Amino acid sequence: MTPHPIKTISTSISAQLTLLSSASENGTTSEGRSDPLLQKLHDFIAEITELREQQDELPKNMRASINTGIEKIIAACEKTVDSTWREAGKFLHHIDDKKHSPVKIQKTIDLFPEALLLKNGKGEVPIQRAVRCAQSVGFIKILAEGSIKSCTDTAMERGGLSLNVMSSYPRLNILQWLVNSYDDDDDGIYNTRCLLALKDLRQCGLLSDDDITSSGLINQATSPYTLKRLEYLLGEYPVALSTRSENGNLMIHDTIHHKNIRIFLTALKVGIRFHRRHFGFLFDKNKSGKMALTMAIEKYGKDKALHVVQKCIPPSCTEREKIPILHQVLRKAPTLIDDFVRRYPDALFMLDRKGRHLIHAALENGIKKSPLLLLMIQGNEESLEERDPATGLYPFMLSDDLSTIHDLLRRRPEACLKHLPQEKQSRKGIRGVGLSDQVRTSLERKEEDSQLREEMTLYYLR
Repeated sequence: MTPHPIKTISTSISAQLTLLSSASENGTTSEGRSDPLLQKLHDFIAEITELREQQDELPKNMRASINTGIEKIIAACEKTVDSTWREAGKFLHHIDDKKHSPVKIQKTIDLFPEALLLKNGKGEVPIQRAVRCAQSVGFIKILAEGSIKSCTDTAMERGGLSLNVMSSYPRLNILQWLVNSYDDDDDGIYNTRCLLALKDLRQCGLLSDDDITSSGLINQATSPYTLKRLEYLLGEYPVALSTRSENGNLMIHDTIHHKNIRIFLTALKVGIRFHRRHFGFLFDKNKSGKMALTMAIEKYGKDKALHVVQKCIPPSCTEREKIPILHQVLRKAPTLIDDFVRRYPDALFMLDRKGRHLIHAALENGIKKSPLLLLMIQGNEESLEERDPATGLYPFMLSDDLSTIHDLLRRRPEACLKHLPQEKQSRKGIRGVGLSDQVRTSLERKEEDSQLREEMTLYYLR
C-alpha cells in the first residue's frame, strides 16, 4: 500500500527535526542528556502518526479534520526548518575562531548543507566571505569539503574554491586570494592563517599541482608580504623553478625585476634546496643571454646580491652538502672569483662532481700566476701531480701561460716526470726533459718565496 503524501511529509519533517536536535528516540540528546522538549516532540509525533494510520476506521469528517491538522503542522514545521537553515547560513557568514569551534561549524554544515549557499547582501556565499577575514579564513577547508559533500550547485564545484572574491579587483578566485592578499606584516595573523589554509587544502587534495599552475598561484605570491606562501608553493611544486615561461625566462630571472630583493632570495633559497645540481639556476641565462647572478648584481648591487647568495648557500654547507660553488664561478663568472673566494675560502679545496680540483678548473679557464692560484696550490700542493679527470691532463699542461707553467713545474717537477714514458724518466731524469736552462735550474732548486706566499694568503683570507 502506497503511503499517503501527508504521512510521508510528516515522517520527513519529523526526521529532520530529530536530526536538528541531535536527539535519539528516547528523548535524549546525542550527548546523553535528558531533554523534556524532545520527549514531548517524540510523543506528539507518535500520536499524530497513529491517528493518521488508523483514520480509515474513523468517520469522514474526522478524517478531514485530522488531515487538515497534519497539513498545518507540516507547514509550521517547514517554516521552522526554513528559518533555521537561514539562521545557519547567517551563522556561517560570521564564524569566528575565537567563538566557534570546528566541531560546531561542521555540525551546522552536516545538518544544513543548504546554508553554504545562502548569500549575504553583497551576493557572497559563506566561503567567499570567510576568505577575507582573519578570524574565519582558517575554516576554508571545512567550508570547501562541506560544499563538495553536500552541494550539487555547479557554482560550488570543487567546494567553491573557483568562485571569485567579490571585493577583489582584478577578480581573484578564492585560491588566488589566499595566496595574494595580505596585511602589512609578513608575520601578521592574517598572512599566517592564509598559509595554514593553503596547507590544509593541499593536505586534503583541494590544492593540486594543476591548481597551482592554472590559477597562476606562484606569480600571485610575489609580494614582500606573501613570501612564506611563495616559499611553500615553490616547495610543493619545485618544477616551477625549472620551467621557462612564455618570455623564455626562468622564474629566478623574473623575480629580479621586483624591487624587493627578498623575492629573489626566496626563489634562490628554494632553488638550492630542490635544484642543487643547477645551483638554484643562479648561473642560468635568460632569453637575452644574461645570467641571473649578473642580473641580480646589476639590480641590487654586488654586495647585496652576493650577500643573498651567501645566505642561500652558507659557506658551512658547501663542503657538507657538496656544493662546489667556486668551480661553477670559474666556469660561468670568472671575473667574480675573487669575491667568491673571500666568501667561500673552504671551497678552495673541494672536488667537483667529476673529481676535479679547483686548480684544474682555474687553469682551464685561463687563471694565470696570481695570488688566487698560489692560494689553491698552498692548500693542496699534491694536486699538482694529479691528472684532471675531465681532460686527462696534469695542471701544468692545462695552462697556456709560460710563467704559470714554469711556476707549476718548479713546485712539482714530479708531475713532469709522470708525464714522460717510464724509460725516459729513469734514464734522463729532470735534466733530460728538454727544458730551458732557467726552468731546469728552478726545478732543481725548488725555489720558494715564503714571505710572498704568506702575504698572498692573508690577502685572500682577510
